[in-house]
Amino acid sequence: MTKTLITRVYKMGEYKWRERGYDYQLADTQLPTAEQVEEAGRAFRDYGLKAEQTPTNHGTSTLPRPHPLRSCP
Repeated sequence: MTKTLITRVYKMGEYKWRERGYDYQLADTQLPTAEQVEEAGRAFRDYGLKAEQTPTNHGTSTLPRPHPLRSCP
């Protein structure tokens, strides 16, 4: 492993579950706070691992629109 990317964007695929009629079991899960994301990164770095965070403006929408050129099988 060369690096770990810590992201708050775990809900981006939620729309795919809904489109297929599946129950998205993480729907009620809160996004982590900026402090929690920083704490996770610090935990990786404490073990000498490279950890980067995604920009905090990502993950604010629970149902993003899919890319118009990308099909979702």
